[in-house]
Amino acid sequence: MWNKLTYEKRVYYFLGALLLSLVMGYHLSFKKTAEVYFEYSELINRESGNHSVVDLASLKTEYEQLDSTYQQMQGADYDKILVTELERFLSGTPLSLSNLRHHRQQKDIIDEIEIKGDYKGLVRLIYQLETQFYAGAILSTHFRTEIEKRTKRKELFLTIYVQRNEAHL
Repeated sequence: MWNKLTYEKRVYYFLGALLLSLVMGYHLSFKKTAEVYFEYSELINRESGNHSVVDLASLKTEYEQLDSTYQQMQGADYDKILVTELERFLSGTPLSLSNLRHHRQQKDIIDEIEIKGDYKGLVRLIYQLETQFYAGAILSTHFRTEIEKRTKRKELFLTIYVQRNEAHL
C-alpha cells in the first residue's frame, strides 16, 4: 500500500502522523508540567508586583508569623515539627502520607517521606517545603507509580529526602 502512494500523499501522511504524535505527547506528558509552571510563574509575578501599603502590611504579618514559627522550632523536637508541617499541608488536600523513615549518614540524619496523591498537589507540597520549612532542606525527590492491586488503578507516589538543618533547631 505504501509503495502505491505518490510522494505528495506520503508527505501528507507523515506530517499528519507527526502532528498527531506531537498533540498526544503534549497531552500525555507536557500539559501538567506546563500548567504547574504557569501557575508558579503567575504566583511569582503576583508576589513581585507593585506592593502598596496594604501589601507591605500583609508582608509584615507574614514575616512575624514566620519569625514566631522559627522561635517555636528552636526548642521543639524536629520530628514533631516535620509531622506538624506535613499534617498542616496535607489536611486540606487529597494527599496522604504513606511512610516516614529516618536514615543516618555519617553526621547527618536524612528523613524519607513518602506521599501518595495527584501530581499538582505533590508539586505544591514540594514548593511548600522548600519555601516555608526551615528546619530541613530537600535533598532529592523521586516520583514513581504503582498499580493498586484492589482497584487496578495507577497511584502516584512522591519520595522526598529531607536533610535536617541543625542550625534551625
